[in-house]
Amino acid sequence: MIEECMAGRINMVITKSISRFTRNTLDCLKYIRQLKDRNIPVLFEKENINTMVSKEEVLLTIMASLAQQESQSLSQNVKLGLQYRYQQGLVQVNHGSLDTQKMKKGGWSSSQKRRRL
Repeated sequence: MIEECMAGRINMVITKSISRFTRNTLDCLKYIRQLKDRNIPVLFEKENINTMVSKEEVLLTIMASLAQQESQSLSQNVKLGLQYRYQQGLVQVNHGSLDTQKMKKGGWSSSQKRRRL
């Protein structure tokens, strides 16, 4: 999308929130400044920020930093949850990749012979 903007095919970017635009504060500011140099505004609906308003860059920096921290926290929570379930013996297996079918009685049976790994 940034390439499309730089090529002049997009003249405004509207996004739901900063966290949907980028996960990294530095990348966010870099892309915003590149677009701003070409007079392409980015509107963040959730935060009600228009990048063409000069005083909102400080607010954008703070909000982008919060979005980055939220993304990192969520990732860490998912990793810890998977580790906890693994320790409890509750490992979730992607059964679709094993060519299995669920039987009517709730058990699993292989639909094909097992392949050697």
